[in-house]
Amino acid sequence: MYITASKLYDYLQCKHRVWRDIYGPQEEKIQETNPFIELLWQKGVQHEEKIVGKLGLIADMSDGSLDERFHKTKEAMKSGIPLIYQGVLMHGNLLGIPDLLKCLPDGNYMAIDIKSGGGMEGVDEDEGEEGKPKKHYAVQLCLYTELLNILGFSKLKSGKIIDIHGNVVDYDLTAARGPRTPQTWWEFYEQIKKHVEFLMKNEDKNKPAMAGVCKLCPWYTSCKKWCDENQDLSNIFYLGRSVRDVINEDLLVDKIEDFLDIDV
Repeated sequence: MYITASKLYDYLQCKHRVWRDIYGPQEEKIQETNPFIELLWQKGVQHEEKIVGKLGLIADMSDGSLDERFHKTKEAMKSGIPLIYQGVLMHGNLLGIPDLLKCLPDGNYMAIDIKSGGGMEGVDEDEGEEGKPKKHYAVQLCLYTELLNILGFSKLKSGKIIDIHGNVVDYDLTAARGPRTPQTWWEFYEQIKKHVEFLMKNEDKNKPAMAGVCKLCPWYTSCKKWCDENQDLSNIFYLGRSVRDVINEDLLVDKIEDFLDIDV
């Protein structure tokens, strides 16, 4: 099993999803694709095709098995091909398929992902606020960049996003996550990657929780059943996973009936 960009994304959306995808009761997983998710996927594909169509000559690595595509991608980078589409990067338990790999003038390759959303979050043009990198974009770029570093095709720790407007947004992966968060994006990625690896190996396990994002997940019914049967605190309105976990650990309270008995 590989740590992939999609697994890192799933973890950031829900810390339980990675474990449940592998070890959860598969008979409870909804097999039909959510229509809204399918619509978003189609929108993303159309945007990607539009962007790629404007780039001109590129080396297309989208056909073949993963091993075949990995071999072709390495050969293309060794030859200094300027732009590679859907190249495959692999090493150990890491697997990355960036939308684009671009050869820079200094010979380093840089990963570029095409996204059907804004390149930054918290952007307010009226107030002159530029926003900050999106977590899942930064973490995915870190995965691709680490693989490029390991394979010897880059010494950089940066990447780019082409957003819904066609803007190219730089992501400095060594930058602090924010003025009050000295942790860098690269350190954040290393932390997330370690948690994902533990969950995939069943060396760590966490509990489901109910949240707004859950309704788009194929495990929604299964996790809701678990939360109902176990009187999980995330059933309480506005009491999410993070608060639930603190109450579980600090007060040793994990059921609604015990929560209601707390003497404030």
